[in-house]
Amino acid sequence: MRVRRSICRVNQDVEAVVDRLEGLRRIGIDEISYKRSHRYLIVVVDHDTGRLVWAGPGRSEAALGVFFDELGDQRAAELTHVSADMADWIAKTVARRAPNAVRCADPFHIVAWAIEALDIVTGPRLEPSQRPQGPTVTWPAGTDDWRLPTDRTVTLRPVEEPR
Repeated sequence: MRVRRSICRVNQDVEAVVDRLEGLRRIGIDEISYKRSHRYLIVVVDHDTGRLVWAGPGRSEAALGVFFDELGDQRAAELTHVSADMADWIAKTVARRAPNAVRCADPFHIVAWAIEALDIVTGPRLEPSQRPQGPTVTWPAGTDDWRLPTDRTVTLRPVEEPR
């Protein structure tokens, strides 16, 4: 209990001097669960600084509305991008409270959805010794950029056996 009170007191002292919500332009919104009874926290991060700027209990439009209430209409209008996991309650709240912001899917969920789609098409992932031999997709020679090439070409090459 003493540790909790100390953390709360330090947090209040910091919040009296620092406005964590000042200057937000690009944010990420997600929820995390804790404890066994599936309690949730909404977390908001500043993509420009990589810092957590707000956290609050819940997992609903009303709970996310608390963040936007604290942010205020003027600062919400200054948001340019909001990344999230595309949950309806997040999308609806962001569309209503930050109408100028571009809504984006966050990279973690894009990769997770792509893997899930591949599993549906190709079956579950297998151990290396169980994988069938076949073609793999490679970028054109000399390309180290993570984006798709502008001409949208990829080449197929056979899988090489390890020596």
